[in-house]
Amino acid sequence: MKFFHQYGVRRSGTNYTQALLEENFEDVLVLSKLFWKHDLNPDSSGYKKYIFPDYPALSSISYEAIEAEFYNNEYPNGMAPWRLNKHNPNTIHKQLMSAAISDNIKVLINIKNPYAWISSMLDWATRTAENPETDKYIFFKPININISLQTCDIKISDGSLKKSIQSYNERYSHWLNQDVEIVRYEDILFNHEDVLKKFESKYNLTKRNSSFLNIRSGCDPSPQNRKDKNRNWDYKDYYLNKKYLQRLGDEVINEITKNINWDILKPLGYAPI
Repeated sequence: MKFFHQYGVRRSGTNYTQALLEENFEDVLVLSKLFWKHDLNPDSSGYKKYIFPDYPALSSISYEAIEAEFYNNEYPNGMAPWRLNKHNPNTIHKQLMSAAISDNIKVLINIKNPYAWISSMLDWATRTAENPETDKYIFFKPININISLQTCDIKISDGSLKKSIQSYNERYSHWLNQDVEIVRYEDILFNHEDVLKKFESKYNLTKRNSSFLNIRSGCDPSPQNRKDKNRNWDYKDYYLNKKYLQRLGDEVINEITKNINWDILKPLGYAPI
């Protein structure tokens, strides 16, 4: 079993990537809850200490890791649909212990064009049920966002945009300054098969089916769970043709262009407009 632990800012395609890899390969597990996937990752000793609380002693073993990964009340069946009936948690736990001890948990980083990310975060903030006062990593308070449906112009009144960009810079400066596997959201939208082929070849993974499948489990970018969107909503068109720029307006675009740390993003193909 090949273990990855994914990290990435919210709305960067973490669920999509997790579902793609686990739907298509028998021997891969993309962890996201040992440590919060939207925060800075620990070094390799962090995984050991999580699973073995008394590390370097290995006598005490925590089962919270498997419980956190496999049992999620956010889903109707208590588990992500792409994991249902695919893994034995007891077997996975033994394999995870071995991977942690041998430093074989690979860090996987999800990233999205920062202009697209801001657009996604603004959209998410207007419909999230999370409480900005109590839940961490809430960048935009819906009450402070004004979106004109006629002009697609977005205005932010409390200065949280700049703080959000600073947080984006902080996280990616940390995540990308190490040996990691990087998945760009735009790449899996453009050609998910090419991305999966690279994983298959690099990590010698075993395919579940004769051909690669796009996700069918209901997480973004599947339009079936976007009830507020037209069923003809096309993620490829919106993101790859950068139609999100039409929603942001000049003021927001200029703020992103001015404050993003482009030095860490240009090697990945992202550039200011």
